[in-house]
Amino acid sequence: MPFYKFKKEDLFTNTIELNPDCNFFIYGLKAYYKNVDQVLSNPNTPSGHINLYELNVNRSAGNLIYPFLPKGSSLEKFRTVSTTEFAALDSGTLMTGSYPLTATINTAVYDTSATRTQVDALKNVLNYYVYKSQHYAYSSSLGNKSSQRLTLIDLPSIFYGSRIKPGSVDLRFYLSGSLLGQLTDKNRNGELIQASGSISSNDGKVAGVVLYDEGLMVLTGSWNLNTLHTEKYVTDGGSAVAPRWNAFGRKTEQTVSSSYGIDVRGTQKLNMITMLTHAPRGDLNYSPNPTYASYDGQTSSEVKYSTSSFNYSEYPDMKLVNTISSSYSNHNEKFQKQTFISKIGIYDENQNLIAIAKLATPVRKQENDEYTFKLKLDY
Repeated sequence: MPFYKFKKEDLFTNTIELNPDCNFFIYGLKAYYKNVDQVLSNPNTPSGHINLYELNVNRSAGNLIYPFLPKGSSLEKFRTVSTTEFAALDSGTLMTGSYPLTATINTAVYDTSATRTQVDALKNVLNYYVYKSQHYAYSSSLGNKSSQRLTLIDLPSIFYGSRIKPGSVDLRFYLSGSLLGQLTDKNRNGELIQASGSISSNDGKVAGVVLYDEGLMVLTGSWNLNTLHTEKYVTDGGSAVAPRWNAFGRKTEQTVSSSYGIDVRGTQKLNMITMLTHAPRGDLNYSPNPTYASYDGQTSSEVKYSTSSFNYSEYPDMKLVNTISSSYSNHNEKFQKQTFISKIGIYDENQNLIAIAKLATPVRKQENDEYTFKLKLDY
């Protein structure tokens, strides 16, 4: 099998930046991804969720695949199985899990007295971004995120890629279907600024910040978006309050008149390598395929071969099959070497096969032909 080493001019590396759109609409207890209720087309994926690896998509309830693991001497177990539960199992007992694995947007509204473990865990991250804006500060004259009322929006990276694209965030607060207020990060520095609202005097105020790399948004805007309407935006058991940005996106049936729109654009970088592989003139005109050799009319001594620790050799005058077709009936064309290239293997420096490119249609290669194949690999 011939090997050809890539030359410097045969390899090109590019990075493509993709910006997938991601939008949610929240009403009541449900979130809708791209304005679609996934349950209607895929009963195994809840509304507002995205299915990791597309497992169990459109499978019937009694035909679902699932992960399993027997208890053995390796002591391997699922993370959902506690040490106590694992110890109580008999050897060989099958532990099972469930698919699909899904993710969705999470919104949490924290009252002034609520325990906020997730927010507290962001203290160092928020303080790190203070160089972009003072509104990131965990505690400052602008407010203390350890005690003030706020909303935390968590967007899993499976939706947007490696980071949220600055300048693409758009949050909308609706009341009875009418736009009550809108936030954007128009300055691209993470500040969520009210672009429009029913009370125009609040336009231009900073209502929160975006953590682009972490996929999080912290909303702290405490001004009223409407002074004539109240609902239970904070807790079901508490009193009704006016709509505010620090109570944005809460999933509850108590806010029947309110709904929320969230639009972002992600950033996902795709690395691509382009490889030019060459089939030179006069080369690659012999095939190791057994059907390439013709044994018709040859004696047993002529088809003998010899092997050793270093080589394998056949009879040097082995006849080859004439694959040149004739345009005339009962007529054989003159023999010419001819092969058909159907696959191209890519090897590492130790000649380990790492990739195979398959041609949709095999390419005929004769001795006076030369070809260049352009291969692309994403990683």
